[in-house]
Amino acid sequence: MTSVYSQEYRFKQTAGPSGGLTYVIDSYKDTLITGGKSGLWLSADWGETWEKRGLSSTKIASITINDNRWIVGGYRDKIMISKNSGSSWERYTEGLPFWFNISGIIEKNNVLILASDCCGIYRSLDQGETWEASNYGITNFDFIDINSGDSTIIAIALGASGDHVFLSSDFGNSWIQPETDLSLRKTVTFQDCIYGFMWRGSGIKISGDDGYSWQAIDNTNFPGAAEIDINQFGYFISSTDVLYRSTDHGITWQSITPSFGSRFFQNIETLKDRIFISSYQGIYSSADGGDTWMDINPGRVATEVTSIIEFDGSLFAGTFGGGVHRSTDKGETWVPTNTGLTHLDVNHLVKFKNKLYATTGGYYDYLGEKGILYVNSDGNSWQKLHPNLSIYSRPFCSTSNSTYMFYGNIWGLFRSSNGSSWQELATGQWTKNTKAVASIGSAIVMGTGGSPSRYYRSSDNGSSWNEIEGLNILHISNITAIDSIFYAGSDDMSLVYRSVDLGQSWERVNCPAWNFCEISSFEKTGDTLYVGLNSGGYGFFESEGHGLLISPDNGETWSHAIDSTLTMNVNSLEWFNGELFVGTEGGGVIKYSSKKEIEEDPDPEEDPEAHLKFVLHNSYPNPTTNITTFKYQLPNFGRVVFQIFDINGRIVHILDEGQKNKGDHTVLWNAQTVSSGVYFYRLTYDGKSVVRKCVVIK
Repeated sequence: MTSVYSQEYRFKQTAGPSGGLTYVIDSYKDTLITGGKSGLWLSADWGETWEKRGLSSTKIASITINDNRWIVGGYRDKIMISKNSGSSWERYTEGLPFWFNISGIIEKNNVLILASDCCGIYRSLDQGETWEASNYGITNFDFIDINSGDSTIIAIALGASGDHVFLSSDFGNSWIQPETDLSLRKTVTFQDCIYGFMWRGSGIKISGDDGYSWQAIDNTNFPGAAEIDINQFGYFISSTDVLYRSTDHGITWQSITPSFGSRFFQNIETLKDRIFISSYQGIYSSADGGDTWMDINPGRVATEVTSIIEFDGSLFAGTFGGGVHRSTDKGETWVPTNTGLTHLDVNHLVKFKNKLYATTGGYYDYLGEKGILYVNSDGNSWQKLHPNLSIYSRPFCSTSNSTYMFYGNIWGLFRSSNGSSWQELATGQWTKNTKAVASIGSAIVMGTGGSPSRYYRSSDNGSSWNEIEGLNILHISNITAIDSIFYAGSDDMSLVYRSVDLGQSWERVNCPAWNFCEISSFEKTGDTLYVGLNSGGYGFFESEGHGLLISPDNGETWSHAIDSTLTMNVNSLEWFNGELFVGTEGGGVIKYSSKKEIEEDPDPEEDPEAHLKFVLHNSYPNPTTNITTFKYQLPNFGRVVFQIFDINGRIVHILDEGQKNKGDHTVLWNAQTVSSGVYFYRLTYDGKSVVRKCVVIK
């Protein structure tokens, strides 16, 4: 057996931060099932312990479960199906349009009915493996909700003059509008009745005949609903960041919002005698009808970490929806440090003059306060600063040097010497929409939004500016300063540029490029450069570009570091105490540990059960003089990386990479481009790697 020292990177999930944005809660046979921005999580003990069941790179919009299979609807046209209770998953798209978002999937009489946000209704008669459009009678195709009555299906679509309600009595094959002026937002079925909840202040309607006719409930004080549920404890509705309960059929309402600072409630679900709610911050449960609530997020790491930084010997992680968390033991435990924070969507963490600053602000500007907040050296409590009104907006970027802190947003670029008072830098349209900024001493480099982005450099802390030539990135995503080098990354083609002369001239770094892949972050130690990838740069398309790019020689050669732990988008990077900490989109903080030695695996032909497994066959011909063929077999749908290494463990070629269906696959390699010698080929799938040897003879 031959061994080779290879660039295989190992990642370890840290203990948090716990919680995270959760879109969907469901239950099946006393098991609580949740889905959010990354992964499916299960709990068989009401949230005391959690188990992840894959789909780390899937943004989950709906969950449908029966005895035979689990069907998950994801954003961007994903239908993922598991026939073994979530142990493995396959993707099905036959009959579905190129791109859409799933508003909901229900099952009725063994027929699956899918509501999309732009393409209407689709049905599947074979448990999700193939689909067909089913829009007879539909006049509006932008659906936001779908529900089932006793003998009907009710679906709601957005309309310019009000929401449209459609009803089907033949399992989604055809549709009618029961009342032309019926405008509902959400429906729920409870005790043989369908309850329709209208938008803000409009009230509740009830139908006792499966949705054909409706009667208004006396609910003058109805506060408006985003999500709803009805159970034995009463009516429950959430209105963005407030949770309400009514115990008198909607006549009066009481606020029962948990005290955890949670906001943007997403879903309400009842399991036996407990109520569960999900939000941007996580999941909470109540065992007394909503009077008191318990945080059940510990052990469920699904947070989006937007920024990681070392401060005062500790790690701080800024999150979307969960504020700031602190770890004093290199990620083994995380504790929220949100005292004084008035907004829990943290965009950036910046060190400046022995203080830690957090820039906050979400996409929904009407919720909560935005601004800049700072923490003293103890790292425990925050104090609100009051910047100028023009800076009081969602931040895009921030940086600092020994003299100033800089803050960029849609209004421009701002500078402060104390964090309290701010000066807008320069004047004119070119400074607006500042997307990226970084500093090395008094040298500042910034990039604007728009198409194309424009780039400017200052050598005097932003007092005067010159436009930069040679930085050929159409849409800028990130500019980072490490030691004495500026790095710039794109938000669409994973392009990387660098400058070694304080931003005066730029050269392109030769790294792999993916369409619709954003460069989110940079980190460097010694000659090793780390680049964080995020496939959400354009939103409408998917990319294989997520995880990390790692170069051991300062950008000359690269490997794509991704495994069963790091399978999601990367937002931020921080090197701390000899380890790389990775802030992910939906997976909390992941820690890169070290390289490991891999070995050539035994011949699969000697395994009688090879046809049931992940198999990499011997190449042929072997030895080879030019073209050689590799064949491999996958037991299920999954992501693969196929690489060729030389005898020293350097990557020679990446032959295949991306999502593959189960079954047999073939890859060809033209060995004429390499010299004679021994080479190793490695296939990585589902966190496992198989390595074999081939010989090239010239």
